[in-house]
Amino acid sequence: MSPEPREGYGNLLVTRHAGESIIIGEKGDIIVSFLGFDNDGKVRIGIAAPRHIRIEREEIVGKFSVDRTPKQG
Repeated sequence: MSPEPREGYGNLLVTRHAGESIIIGEKGDIIVSFLGFDNDGKVRIGIAAPRHIRIEREEIVGKFSVDRTPKQG
């Protein structure tokens, strides 16, 4: 399954082994590392980025408005 491209965004689909990483950005200041699998078979990743870059899980972002308060409804 390939990730859905967003308009104006690049898209990359790669295979990684445990301990391997992907470097993002002109300065290489964002690092996404594949850590392995947990006991339930879920993928574990680590993300290192400068503090000014927001990192959120996609399913959480939709539950909060821009000011980070829960949406009503």
